[in-house]
Amino acid sequence: MTQQSKTSVPRFPWLSCASTIALSLGAVSEAANAQSLPRAEVVGEAAPVLTERSAEDDLDRGSNAVSNEGPSSRSTFGPRAPSFELEANEEGTLATFSLGLGATNAEPSDKKPGFYKISRTNLSVKGSFPISDDKDGETSFNFGRLGNFEKIEFSLTYYSSNIGVGQGNSAIFLSASRNCIASELQNQIKENPSSANEVSAFQRAMQNIYNSGNPFSYYFDGQLEEGEQNPLSDFPDLTKKIDKACVSGVSDQITFVNVHLGSEAKQRFLDSTFDRRPVFLAGVNGNVGRQSYKFINESAFLEIEEDRTPWSLNAFAGLIGSDYGWALRGQYTYLSEFSASEERPVCRPSTTSVGGQECLTGPVGAPAKNETSVGSIEFRKLFRPMVGSQGFPIGIAPQFTYDFESNEFGIDVPVYLSRNEAGKLTGGIRFGYRSDLDDVGVGIFIGAPLQIPF
Repeated sequence: MTQQSKTSVPRFPWLSCASTIALSLGAVSEAANAQSLPRAEVVGEAAPVLTERSAEDDLDRGSNAVSNEGPSSRSTFGPRAPSFELEANEEGTLATFSLGLGATNAEPSDKKPGFYKISRTNLSVKGSFPISDDKDGETSFNFGRLGNFEKIEFSLTYYSSNIGVGQGNSAIFLSASRNCIASELQNQIKENPSSANEVSAFQRAMQNIYNSGNPFSYYFDGQLEEGEQNPLSDFPDLTKKIDKACVSGVSDQITFVNVHLGSEAKQRFLDSTFDRRPVFLAGVNGNVGRQSYKFINESAFLEIEEDRTPWSLNAFAGLIGSDYGWALRGQYTYLSEFSASEERPVCRPSTTSVGGQECLTGPVGAPAKNETSVGSIEFRKLFRPMVGSQGFPIGIAPQFTYDFESNEFGIDVPVYLSRNEAGKLTGGIRFGYRSDLDDVGVGIFIGAPLQIPF
């Protein structure tokens, strides 16, 4: 088994954890009595009245804004039913299990009408342990063998935020979506003039939906009540295209509102969706495993096999800006690992032949224990300066890392300037310093997209 040796670079990537908070308000429900114009105007202070159904959906989707990465894909208020899976590999030699628990709590804000303080706690445990076949050749899941585990991972996270899920943000997003739909239909005719009749029929169907007073996202994602007719069912391809561009496919609502309604509506959307206080997140995750090592005891001239228990623990806490334009996180990581000793031959005089030798080849001596104790703090920030009429995103992600074992530190300052085909910032210029080398470095990099939150 290949072992990882202790790294000497005092910079460590963020360990994977279940604390990712997704800004998933893209499907926030729409207001009921939408305007009857084919193209919406910017919604003013008087927000449309929400139906009971869309209001309940707002709460659910608002909760999902901070629980999108939870064990369950659907948000409810209060404890969720636990998820549990148990399966064996194809060879029938190893069983894996996973357990997920989560609880969401939402309380109306007594300081800001239309806002809810939503908190989310997630717990997940994953593990694997050996299994064996019984006399009849059937696989036996014996929980008594959990003591012979291969690896167990756990993650406990908590995050909370004040999120607006009332009429203001719903109405603004509704207007942006309607403008987007109108633009997409116009583009459809330009790209394919023969589709004019289909587009006209689709527009009439959408007008009927607007007039019905129901949130139109239901007609795109199929979440209709039993017996309800969907006026869009006659246009599957066009519905799918519009849904992706203007409804459930919208991943960045802030930019979406800015594009289709302008900067003034964007600011109103931010004010009605986000509290000025940042999102708080914290958590701890880690793993413990079992690894078997074979090595030579030189004094006894024997090959020995022993188990070792590597483990890691990672704790973090941070803040995310209310507009999701910045994030700050501090983290501490401890790793206890083992590495096999150097392989070489060990020989002694032969006990069976005069003048001969007996030799063993392999790692000599027990595996070495390597400890890593690292603390870090990282800040991420997105800027959107205007170049002419176009926004030009720039990102920075400075990180300071300190290695408590070697008493060395590192500073890394990537400046993101280039985007990939999806528009995500992935490359730029990196500045760095390492105290163990007493060296400053500058270079060009291309890597994973800069994300806020982490």
